[in-house]
Amino acid sequence: ISNVAINDNDDEIRLLALEKSASQNTISHIALNDKNPEIRKIALQMSASQNTISNVAINDSDDEIRILALKKSASQNTISHVALNDKNPEIRKMALQMTASQNTISNVAINDSNDEIRMSALKKTASQNTIHYLAKNDRNDNIRKAAIKRSNDIGLLQRIASDNEQTAISESAKERLQELGNQEN
Repeated sequence: ISNVAINDNDDEIRLLALEKSASQNTISHIALNDKNPEIRKIALQMSASQNTISNVAINDSDDEIRILALKKSASQNTISHVALNDKNPEIRKMALQMTASQNTISNVAINDSNDEIRMSALKKTASQNTIHYLAKNDRNDNIRKAAIKRSNDIGLLQRIASDNEQTAISESAKERLQELGNQEN
């Protein structure tokens, strides 16, 4: 059955053999290598191997299959890798929501090419260092303003508030300084 599931030229025959296979090695091989994405998807759903699931989540050419593998993954390393590296921004965003790694979240917040994903990472980060970096340096004014609203660094906020080049940014810093001043009273 394994030989037929892996090697037969007919997709339907390979699929029938796959469905009868109890071998996790055969299932993994098909999930990783079958030329037909629908057959790979079925094999992935049958797979109990986290190594196979991780490999598919990171390497499969089909977005839908990578999403299925990501949802099935129990590996934070795999989830972080996808959040940092997947070519599809929607898949990176999904992985970002799944990750527990503050290092990954900070890395995405600072380095992702997609503004929406960087904003999502900013909202999820617990790192004041990341928040301060984004408040000072992000290329997107909305992300800078959102970071300023989360900053508690009075010195940084004062420096940003005194910057006359970006009035909307400096106004955000002044507002945040006022909020922090009101909290102390």
